[in-house]
Amino acid sequence: MDHLSEIISKCFHDSEIAKLFSCKKTKTAALIYNVLTPNIEAEMLADLKSFENIKTRSPMFSLVIDETTDVTATSTLAVVTKFYSEKTLQVKTKFLTLVDLKGSSAQALFDALSDALNNANLNIKDAIGFGADTTNVMFGEQGGMLALLPK
Repeated sequence: MDHLSEIISKCFHDSEIAKLFSCKKTKTAALIYNVLTPNIEAEMLADLKSFENIKTRSPMFSLVIDETTDVTATSTLAVVTKFYSEKTLQVKTKFLTLVDLKGSSAQALFDALSDALNNANLNIKDAIGFGADTTNVMFGEQGGMLALLPK
């Protein structure tokens, strides 16, 4: 964005608005975090919740998760959801959230996932599918995360 501000004023040199345009990384980040992200999230969640289970009147969706560690050694859990959209009449795969983890145990992952779903007003019991890598913490017979998920 630092360079784009300069390019806009040069491309539209006859425009007073373009000459005054200034939107560098701080302002761009604020727009993304405070304006675009909440609207995109709300729109996606409304779409996800539009297709309900007839019996329970709750949305149906699948979850795909993966744990990762960034260069600062902070572990995070990426949560992606897959659902049928009544709006577009197709199955969609959408990023739901990225959660900082407090540990690497199956219980820590389960708690982080549950909190993320609660923040999105989704219930883990409404998930009809689950996907993850095949590590022991996810699918281990003795205390893997899969064992913690409601059946």
